Amino acid sequence: MRVDIKEWHQEGSQVFVTVKSAKPIDDRNIRYLDRSDAFDDTKIESKSPDGLEVTMSASVKQQYFLFGSDNTGRDLLSRTLMAGRISLAIGLLAGIVAVVIGVIYGAAAGFSGGKVDEVMMRIVDVLYSLPF
Repeated sequence: MRVDIKEWHQEGSQVFVTVKSAKPIDDRNIRYLDRSDAFDDTKIESKSPDGLEVTMSASVKQQYFLFGSDNTGRDLLSRTLMAGRISLAIGLLAGIVAVVIGVIYGAAAGFSGGKVDEVMMRIVDVLYSLPF
């Protein structure tokens, strides 16, 4: 059954919604407000004699965000934690790759020894001197 919102208004922490339909409205339609994460304790306040118009009320849930929320109401703490997880994964991967390359390069320089070792270590010294 399709219902259309005729009007709605908020008084404090209560919201009142008046819906209308071409056919009589079933009382189970209040479950659509209860399914939302924003509302709680939905009940029917009034119903027209023909059943084509129903006024429902619901309590607006109070939500608290430690980091606040953005302009669309998304929690910034959970978004920061998700981004931090990705950043840590990238950092760990870069560290592991650097260790593997360094071990292979150092082992090759140490195994060959002599002039090859000296040249390879001077290349590493030049790379250490770069400011990045």
